[in-house]
Amino acid sequence: MYVVPFPPSVNQYWRSVVMGRHVRVLISRRGRLYRQAVLAALRAHHVTWSPLEQRLRVRLTLNPPDRRVRDLDNFAKALLDAFTHARVWNDDALIDELTIIRGPVISPGRACVQIGIIDAPTKTDIPPADHIG
Repeated sequence: MYVVPFPPSVNQYWRSVVMGRHVRVLISRRGRLYRQAVLAALRAHHVTWSPLEQRLRVRLTLNPPDRRVRDLDNFAKALLDAFTHARVWNDDALIDELTIIRGPVISPGRACVQIGIIDAPTKTDIPPADHIG
């Protein structure tokens, strides 16, 4: 399990910049600083790794810094992108299972990230099409 700073919301992670007649969407300064903070936290864990390439299961436990109302799904993007940027995995598109849990308030906030590798499914793991839905 990795413990990293509480992420910015997706609303704070992106910014729009007008360049001539075009609008570009970029990672905000706060988003870039968050990426650096996650990388520093991972290095503090003394982790050495090669980027994961397998299908993944990720469990996020978010401990907000205060009692404000928050939509949990707004915080996953910055956190997962920061792990991609830190080369924990090759791409967050490898995540097949994502669980987000609201933990208790802990000042200044934190995110606990658990990563598991999903084994290749066997024929018995895949239900017939007429049983789906």
